Amino acid sequence: FFLCHSGTPAQWPHCCRVVETLCIKLCQKFPSPVKKGTAAITRWTAILRAYRKIRQLVLNTARVMADTTLAVVELNQNTLVQWHNKRARDPERAILLQGVNMPSSQSVAAGPLPLPQEKPVEISDGSSAERHHYVHA
Repeated sequence: FFLCHSGTPAQWPHCCRVVETLCIKLCQKFPSPVKKGTAAITRWTAILRAYRKIRQLVLNTARVMADTTLAVVELNQNTLVQWHNKRARDPERAILLQGVNMPSSQSVAAGPLPLPQEKPVEISDGSSAERHHYVHA
């Protein structure tokens, strides 16, 4: 659950097939901001307004509420945008990984590995090497 701006809990659109389908259709209906006179309403506000109208119709229809187990959950803009972005990113990821043979699991050695090499006890200070002389111009 995530809290809406009103303090009420919100769920992810994919928690229910009906809600997810509604969100998919509303995203298709509102692909960009909607102009109202000189002002513009964001895409997400338009989608949520339409979704909430549908939700109210369902909740206010006694027969639907009594005879079905339909649950049209509360959504908020944050969960809607995150759901949409993840949904849009997953097919893109599949396209990018097409033809790439990913390992099924992490590779492990067939047998025991050799012990690590010991560090030398004495570290050379480089005194045996020829020192560089700087020439001042």
